[in-house]
Amino acid sequence: MVDTIPNCLNRKPFYTKYTRRVFEGFARLVFRFYCPLEVSGSGNLPDGPFILCSNHASHMDSIVLMAASSHGFDRFGILAASDYFFRSPLVYRCFSSLVNLIPIGRVHGAESFHHTLALCRHFIEPEGRNLIVFPEGTRSRNGIIGPFKSGIGILSDRLGIPIVPAYIHGTREAMPKGRLFPAHRRVVVRIGAPIYPHANGGGGGRNHDWMAAQARSRIEAMRGDQASAR
Repeated sequence: MVDTIPNCLNRKPFYTKYTRRVFEGFARLVFRFYCPLEVSGSGNLPDGPFILCSNHASHMDSIVLMAASSHGFDRFGILAASDYFFRSPLVYRCFSSLVNLIPIGRVHGAESFHHTLALCRHFIEPEGRNLIVFPEGTRSRNGIIGPFKSGIGILSDRLGIPIVPAYIHGTREAMPKGRLFPAHRRVVVRIGAPIYPHANGGGGGRNHDWMAAQARSRIEAMRGDQASAR
């Protein structure tokens, strides 16, 4: 793991503010003309900080979610696999010049998770910014939504912010694993109602598991709605 991780939210090269603006403008053009983006349920996004989570099938997904919101890209921190996006200073600099990345380990470990939690809190608190999390932990190759890790429930509980479930359709076809630039495909994002911490009246691990299960269930329901609409 590279030594940039402890300071990954503070060390930003001077050119970052320019590269990120250019990237956001380019991405919005792509989703307007090349991969037309259709969004429903944007009114479900809370005014305050939230965790936006969805199914995961493509590296496009985080960009699609940011484009589907009413917020600028710099308002989001993307939880990214530390063994992939932070494996070397060069890889980290390339990706972080475009978006905000927050490292998270794919292998369960209390110390690693507490470090991620601290970084998330540091990121959202100054300006009420938001997080993007993919609770499956990896991209799906076949479109089937895998189990959700309870870590998303822990993040929501410890940070005191809601989970907003979203379903993404079309990114797997547009940019599957191994493809560097998307194909010309329509992309759809459905945004569901937020899930608030302790909404089931429980606490501890059971509440975290319940929140993760609720997020997955709502995304599956939106997936069914999308399939019946086609």
